[in-house]
Amino acid sequence: MPYTEVKWEAAIDRVTSAATPRQLERVPADTVFSPMELVFSLYLPGDVDLFGHLLAAMQLVEDDYLGGQGSRGSGKVRFEELTLTSKKGDTYTVVGTKGPYKTLEKLLQEKDQILHWVRQSFAL
Repeated sequence: MPYTEVKWEAAIDRVTSAATPRQLERVPADTVFSPMELVFSLYLPGDVDLFGHLLAAMQLVEDDYLGGQGSRGSGKVRFEELTLTSKKGDTYTVVGTKGPYKTLEKLLQEKDQILHWVRQSFAL
């Protein structure tokens, strides 16, 4: 499936009733961008709290929309099949994995346990 499509609309002048055609480029509904990877690096122990803010930001993205035309249903985003992987910084070897979580909502139900797990991973 192509990642974009062109949608034609017509802007109607309210005074003259003249139609002005225009086109919008958008991502079709149900497009899946996969695989996607998000890297969150921890440098200081306090950075774990910032990871909690990242999860909240992802939830805000799902609750709102990206780009324009959101009131028309465009720009909706859903995060699915989320897996967390902790890697040790000096060797970049995997320390542990959590997930997969089918949805962001499922992941957020375990937010406290996940933050605890991230703190433990950072302490190694």
